[in-house]
Amino acid sequence: MRPQGVGINYLEVCRRAAGESAELTQEAQAGIRGVLDGASPAFSLEYPCHSPEEQRWFLMTVTSLAANQEGAVISHFNITKRKQAEEERRTAHDELEVRV
Repeated sequence: MRPQGVGINYLEVCRRAAGESAELTQEAQAGIRGVLDGASPAFSLEYPCHSPEEQRWFLMTVTSLAANQEGAVISHFNITKRKQAEEERRTAHDELEVRV
């Protein structure tokens, strides 16, 4: 059995995943299409990928293959630790403001 999504056009995978975050999915699709159409050399998007067990965040980057080739490279990076650190800093900052 193949993993879900293997061999499927990535834009179709995005469409199928729309469920909870249709707006982010549309933004991702527009960014990918912009790179594929040559309207933009690159695109990036931070997005949540939460489950009941844990909250995770990813950064998707899209870059064109080359000026004379069709296609794009799409990468996903787990940025959960960075997002958690940002939230901890924000919480600490809010607590300090309340004390002052």
